[in-house]
Amino acid sequence: MIASDKTAWLRLVQGHAAASAAADRARKPVPPREAFSRLVTLQRLARERMAPTDAQRQENLEFHLRWYALRQRLADE
Repeated sequence: MIASDKTAWLRLVQGHAAASAAADRARKPVPPREAFSRLVTLQRLARERMAPTDAQRQENLEFHLRWYALRQRLADE
């Protein structure tokens, strides 16, 4: 029972390795210009995803205005 489990596992691993190697061989290299274009696109998408929303910007502005007012009040005392 254990030997057959090991054999089945080994076949699975070897099959995965063979499929992975075949996929690597089938994969064509990306030309440098296209690779750069993809990188720029991914960076732009990441920036857009991380950009704060208008509500977050407003909240941030209000926080800093309150903080500045508090600092001014403490400095005046």
